Amino acid sequence: MIIYLPKMTLWKSADVTTYPRCLARGEKGAVYSHDEILELFGVSSALPQKRKHALRDVHRNIWDVEPRDNGVVLRGVCLVERSGDGFQMTARAEGLVDAYLRNRDGQQWQEQLASLLVDYDIRFRIVLYLVSSLDYRLSSHPQYRLCSADGNEEYVLFRKSEPNLNTLLNKWRGHLLGEALWQRIELLGFDRTAITKVVGLRGGQPPLETRSFSQEIKLLLALGVMKKGQRSRLFFVAERAKQVFSSQSFSELVHSGTSRPFLDVLRSTYRQLCDSEGFVIYQRLKEAVEQKGDGKNFETRLQCAVEEGRVLIARHSKGLRNDGVGFLGNPNFQRLQLAFDE
Repeated sequence: MIIYLPKMTLWKSADVTTYPRCLARGEKGAVYSHDEILELFGVSSALPQKRKHALRDVHRNIWDVEPRDNGVVLRGVCLVERSGDGFQMTARAEGLVDAYLRNRDGQQWQEQLASLLVDYDIRFRIVLYLVSSLDYRLSSHPQYRLCSADGNEEYVLFRKSEPNLNTLLNKWRGHLLGEALWQRIELLGFDRTAITKVVGLRGGQPPLETRSFSQEIKLLLALGVMKKGQRSRLFFVAERAKQVFSSQSFSELVHSGTSRPFLDVLRSTYRQLCDSEGFVIYQRLKEAVEQKGDGKNFETRLQCAVEEGRVLIARHSKGLRNDGVGFLGNPNFQRLQLAFDE
């Protein structure tokens, strides 16, 4: 069972201490019923008729993974998990409470709260990864736009037409989910091979999603992880973001790892195709690796290999950065020279 704090209608507060204070109402190791959980976190099941939609909204967002058609919706912060016939707080939730009670004015609990937000909200993993690693910029007005540094890509996050958040989810899915989250999904009885997509919009309600996303951004601003620049552009505060990003769980989720078979196929294929100067055309390399049966998510896996230091892009043609990012323009004319960490 998951309590999705940023989504809970009654919890949308600029006071970030709301979250650990509400969690502190619970006891370590105690098992609660469904109704007790709702009462514990300040959600009454006896709402007046005009507020019934608020309760439905809570119930819609209370589970960790929800099947929908051929896909799966991932969202929210994991703070409560099933235990027998009831529910209890997760170890990370208890750690957040402990840090808050030790020093309510300190930064440790704030870092843990930001880390929880980063680790368990698929949208934030994508947005934070793109902004921190790939020089994207997030504009908060009018509809939250992600823009690449070179201006070749722009995503309006809450618009049904392409390109939008779902385009990003599809593009970065393999890199951002990672083995740790796949294992959590499998524990809930889902087969990873049956999951064909990951979506972030809930039930076709962009206005509600936008409000929720805005609250999460405000939370990161309040925690000091992000700051506003000119033209409502959002940036990371380097030191605070570094503290959050250095958490082991975030690394597990973002860096899904590069398999040895992929590296072996990539190395042998590159050596077969490279010219006398050591250059290979990117598109030909990609197609050749895919034909050998190990080219799924080729761009993502190549980028992972570069980030992990197993592959170095020694030289490249215009349009491709040294860190493996930016396969822009016509790929048939992108030549690159690779070096491998043997």
